[in-house]
Amino acid sequence: MSVLQNMHGSNPMWGARKNGEVVYTLHQGQTKVLKSSSRFVAAIAGTGGGKSVVGPLWIMNQIQRCLETKTADPILGLVIAPTHQIMSRATATTMVEMFKGTDFEGRYVESRNIYYLPHDLGKIWLLSGDNPEGVEGGQFDFAWLDEAGQLKYQTWVAVQGRLGQKEGRCLITTTPYTKNWLKTEFFDRFLKGDKNYDVISWSSIENPTYSIEEYERAKATFTPARFAMRYDGNFMESEGLVYPDFESCIADSEEDFPDYGRKVGGIDFGFNDPFVALAGRLIIDEEGKETLYIDYERYKTKTVLADHAAALPSDTTWYADPSRPDSIKELILAGHTVKKAINSIQLGIDAVNKRIYSRMLKISPRCKALIAEASQYQYPSSEGTDGTTGEKPIAGLDHAMDTLRYLIVSIDRRKIAI
Repeated sequence: MSVLQNMHGSNPMWGARKNGEVVYTLHQGQTKVLKSSSRFVAAIAGTGGGKSVVGPLWIMNQIQRCLETKTADPILGLVIAPTHQIMSRATATTMVEMFKGTDFEGRYVESRNIYYLPHDLGKIWLLSGDNPEGVEGGQFDFAWLDEAGQLKYQTWVAVQGRLGQKEGRCLITTTPYTKNWLKTEFFDRFLKGDKNYDVISWSSIENPTYSIEEYERAKATFTPARFAMRYDGNFMESEGLVYPDFESCIADSEEDFPDYGRKVGGIDFGFNDPFVALAGRLIIDEEGKETLYIDYERYKTKTVLADHAAALPSDTTWYADPSRPDSIKELILAGHTVKKAINSIQLGIDAVNKRIYSRMLKISPRCKALIAEASQYQYPSSEGTDGTTGEKPIAGLDHAMDTLRYLIVSIDRRKIAI
């Protein structure tokens, strides 16, 4: 069986055996999560703070709660991570390892995305949140959403529907990435006193195993707002950037930019508004990682399309705003290879952020308009008149952002759910 105890300043010993029992030693923030009686609980903490390891322990508690109700129905649980990679590398691995040696150790069949509980008690589905429609179907006793700050709002809506009939409970573990649905649809409800929601937050160094030296190094490196989110687990009212980690993609110089690889680009048409073209190269390294290097930028107003056609590189495959078929045709007649881009704002943003977080996007410092727009591209700070809550970025200074989105969502279309 498993036993939980408070840390009292000692180092955590996950899965340590004591008198034949598996002992999990917790710090204060983790203990508060497990003691919370709210239906929806969020552990919003700094990176390395030990939030994800709370998930399997919380699930064990939910299984025990289900058993105590003495119903004959099998237990059904749900675990969701933002991507298959995160699920496979982190979330599922953590859960399987922490279940070992406990009363709830079962069998994980990765090919079926199912963890079978022992003694036919039930099963837990482990899914990727890439496609919200994949979450639909079935009713569950509980759900754990790992790194939920990267999940789409539609996934959160779907999860609530899957818990509705059984009034199931949900645990969220995450670092705050930006001011999205997690802020407006969860954290703000907690602040307003809604008893269904509970938020426990702590910094990275509240985990005694996290390096204070690394915490201080990061504090001196990042902006105060970004540091507060990534290392202290705090939402910052001044933030709300669509691409909060965009700066990590900007190269110090152009020395390492390759002169080989597949040439691709994106185009957003404009005359009074700027015409924007971004281009670069797709490079696949020895490990199969495909990185996009962007080192070409054209950002001009009051310029006719014929002049743009003459200036654009002709050996590039362009993905352009699909709402302008006549402009696309004109560029094709001028000798360019131009395809209609996928024009989905949310899918595009997800695709760009996926490349940013996986370090598969590099931006040349010469792309000044792109860098400037990214630093101001934000979600609205409050609910709009149409009922939206920060899912659609503020329009205005977003022409290079649209161009980047057209390019990345189009070249990555086979990797995302369209």
